[in-house]
Amino acid sequence: MRYLIAILLFLVFAYSLMLVIVNSHQVEVNLLFSQVPQMNLGLMLIICIMLGMIAGVMLALILFKVLQMKLENQRLIKELNQTREKLMQTQHNYEQHLSQNADVGLSATVKQP
Repeated sequence: MRYLIAILLFLVFAYSLMLVIVNSHQVEVNLLFSQVPQMNLGLMLIICIMLGMIAGVMLALILFKVLQMKLENQRLIKELNQTREKLMQTQHNYEQHLSQNADVGLSATVKQP
């Protein structure tokens, strides 16, 4: 795994270096509210790629967190429904038990006199 990561990092570095070397033209970058002095086109491409990757990773983390919370909510709702069903069953059993004891108590009081 380490070797794979090392190879990938080397390839990314080599690609970035080739971008800077091949695209050595100087360009002006006009941002909406400011203007950056002339810079190397390859360097600008690398900066744009890195900013895009950072934005993508941040967006993926946010979406992963939202998805994780949604799955957790579904699990909790399912668990709540199961607990409610158990509670209803327990209440039903308790009411049956009370009615049976009441019936036994009534029959015992009727037989005593």
